[in-house]
Amino acid sequence: MVAIEQNILYIIIAVIAIIIIILALIIRRRRSSKGPKNLNQYLTQEAEKKKQEIVENKLESKSKNILLMTQQDKIKDIQENTADTQHKIIYLDSKLDSKVAGLQSKDKHIKLEKTLQKIDKKNQELNRIIEPDKGK
Repeated sequence: MVAIEQNILYIIIAVIAIIIIILALIIRRRRSSKGPKNLNQYLTQEAEKKKQEIVENKLESKSKNILLMTQQDKIKDIQENTADTQHKIIYLDSKLDSKVAGLQSKDKHIKLEKTLQKIDKKNQELNRIIEPDKGK
C-alpha cells in the first residue's frame, strides 16, 4: 500500500507539472498572438506607420507655413503701403517747405519794397525841407 500511495503521489505531481506546462504554453501562445507572428511583417508595418506619421507632420507644417505665408504677405503689403505713404509725405512736405520759403521771400520782398517806399518818401520830405532852406 505504501508503494501505491507513493505512485499516486508521483502521478499527482506529474499531473500538476503537466497542468503547469499546459498553462505556460497557453499563456505564451496568447502573448505571441498579440505580438507579431512574423518579425519582418511587424517591422514593415512599423516602418509604414512611421512614414505615415512623417507625411502627416509635413502636411501639418506646410499648412502652418501657408498660414504664416499669408500673414507674412499681409505684413509685406502693409510695410510697402507704409513706405509709399512715407515717401508721399516726405515729397509733399518738401513741396510745402519750398512754397512756404517762396511765400516768406515774397513777403520779405514786399516788406522791403514798402520800407523802400517809406524811405523814399522820407527822403523826398527831407529834400523838400532842405531845398527851401537852400533858397533862403
